[in-house]
Amino acid sequence: MRYIIGLFIVILGVGLLLETYHVNTVTNLFDNWWPVIIIAFGLLSWNSNRRNWVGPAIVTAVGMALLLKNLGTITGDVWNYIWPLIVIIIGLRVIFGHKRGSSNKESGGDANAFVAFSGVDKRVTGKFTGGSVNAIFGGAKIDLRDADIQAGADLNVMAAFGGVDVLLPKSVKPDINIMPLFGGASNKTHPDEGATKKIKISGTALFGGVEVKN
Repeated sequence: MRYIIGLFIVILGVGLLLETYHVNTVTNLFDNWWPVIIIAFGLLSWNSNRRNWVGPAIVTAVGMALLLKNLGTITGDVWNYIWPLIVIIIGLRVIFGHKRGSSNKESGGDANAFVAFSGVDKRVTGKFTGGSVNAIFGGAKIDLRDADIQAGADLNVMAAFGGVDVLLPKSVKPDINIMPLFGGASNKTHPDEGATKKIKISGTALFGGVEVKN
């Protein structure tokens, strides 16, 4: 992902430099094609964890709609196209994914959750090696404080127009890599001094938020 960000900065710098010499070709090109960066973010996110495709699919769809709007392929309000695409993706996830989350659950090492227009509060107590959490127009709370977090544990999360809260024991250090698109992620944990266990938390925050805390 750092290559995409670096390329974006380089292109921006070149455009600003050319504008100094009254050459605005690159800038005009960027004005139309900047949504390609959003599409690239979505594809890279999907490639990093192909099991969790909902968030990347939404990000890619938003980028595609914005690009087609800039190129004049579609007319009118671009959100009139984006909203139906999001609804279609959610519907596909409901059909082919896990069952919708209920209000409260306790499980062994299963931290997988998918919520759409609802919420789930899940407490994990067994061995935990990884999982996938998707919250779309809803909220998910994953409590790992009593879980036996194994080496190499990886939790992939996606918050789209919703939020995901992850609770960790103080004996675990989080390695957070969330891609924010009009959203954000926060780390409010306070690991014990000398904590050696680690967990990787990656994913996407699209008009939503991810919060990791104790």
